[in-house]
Amino acid sequence: MAGRFSSESYTFVDPYTGDVTGQFARNDTLMQKVRKLHGELLLGKKGRWVIECSRELASVVHLL
Repeated sequence: MAGRFSSESYTFVDPYTGDVTGQFARNDTLMQKVRKLHGELLLGKKGRWVIECSRELASVVHLL
């Protein structure tokens, strides 16, 4: 599954031996947490709604 806040995981493989050298989930990264804070205020759909409303309000104020 791919998308904005998908739960992809990354696997690192040694190309010479084929051994798995590491693995981590995308949701565990600092950057993913920063994206969720910026895009949803860590509140999920409610946070996204707040962001959308504030963006629209800023657009209207900018036009005045």
